[in-house]
Amino acid sequence: GKYDQSMTLLERGSLLAQLRDLLEESRQGRGRLILISGEAGIGKTALVESFCRDAASDVGVLWGSCDAVVPARPFAPVVDIADKVDALRVALDAVDRNRVFDAFLTLLRQPRGLPPMVVFEDLHWADEATLDLLRVVGRRIPDLPILFIGTYRHDEVGREHPLRLALGDIAAAAVEIEVP
Repeated sequence: GKYDQSMTLLERGSLLAQLRDLLEESRQGRGRLILISGEAGIGKTALVESFCRDAASDVGVLWGSCDAVVPARPFAPVVDIADKVDALRVALDAVDRNRVFDAFLTLLRQPRGLPPMVVFEDLHWADEATLDLLRVVGRRIPDLPILFIGTYRHDEVGREHPLRLALGDIAAAAVEIEVP
């Protein structure tokens, strides 16, 4: 509902606690890929923003979003993050998806202080390149000291949806959290 958000997040205290536990695990070097699903307007973004606010005092958050446009913007969330990361911008400008994959993985492996958290919002609108990046990261995440959070609307992701197929490929690494 649109009523007082602090009230809503209070009820989501257990979800926030679960996210904090997963963040702690990722800090120990066991990276986690968390997929947060729910209906449109249910508060997925508010939940993630609240969690990032709590955690971000000591960790950077790289945040990118997919858009409801057809055809989907290539690598839309990476483009958002590239505003802060020159190496990603260079790889994107080269229009070479393998260079983008490599640059993104390099970013996740960088030992500059605490590794970042990464948020990709609205994955139900992701293009094929972004979903492939998700597969690449998903395969390697157990060895990366990062927390990677993706959000999507489960009511828009049927069995044949490209996101559903990508999630199938990385199921072993992923933790699914449904926002009630």
